[in-house]
Amino acid sequence: MLRLRQHAWEHTRSAHPSVDDLKTYATLGIAIHAHALAFHGLPPAALRADASLPHQLASLVDRGRAWQQVSRALFAWRSAQPGDPVAAEDLTRISALLRTFAPLTGDQPELAPGDRQHLGQAIAGAAAVTADIGRWNQETATRMGRAHQIYVPARTLTGAQVTNDHSLTQAKLADRLGLAPTELVEAAAGLYGLTAPKKDSALLGAGGLTLRAEPLRTGAVAAAPSRDPIQRST
Repeated sequence: MLRLRQHAWEHTRSAHPSVDDLKTYATLGIAIHAHALAFHGLPPAALRADASLPHQLASLVDRGRAWQQVSRALFAWRSAQPGDPVAAEDLTRISALLRTFAPLTGDQPELAPGDRQHLGQAIAGAAAVTADIGRWNQETATRMGRAHQIYVPARTLTGAQVTNDHSLTQAKLADRLGLAPTELVEAAAGLYGLTAPKKDSALLGAGGLTLRAEPLRTGAVAAAPSRDPIQRST
């Protein structure tokens, strides 16, 4: 999760970010919140239900729903840059761990009380990390929109959305991709704002790890900085 968090921060500074990575993060956000609810005994349908829940679980439901809305908003988006395979692999690895330790269906694993507490802290920490990811994804999506790096199939746009843009009108008639209208990007950016709690991420883990606004650099990177300002930690 911390590596994905680092990647999301790097993404905000990349010259050629990818909407495929944004989609990977949206899938990650949905999965973590759904499995977190399963850990607390709630079925995946809780993300669609309107039942009264304790405050902590209600927040998980709200943020999980927000990631679902983000995912739907990004579904038709395209970009020239392909997604990062490392981020996709990390999503696959995290999904497998979630299915093992907090399955969506069936009984939860039998764990000693201490192990269950640690697992709960790990899942809560993962959910908190997605709040930081959501904020940086919002920044990335907004910047990509301003740089005209987001495309959509023009056939998915309404007549009102293409009326005042000749290039979009032609793209719709020819069934091609066109630049995403500003209102679509702004709407998605607004949804990202719902993926994070109103307060910043609290202390994570049994020992209390406070995440900074920016990922920490390794000692080696700090001692010998590269000309490239973006370094990926291993």
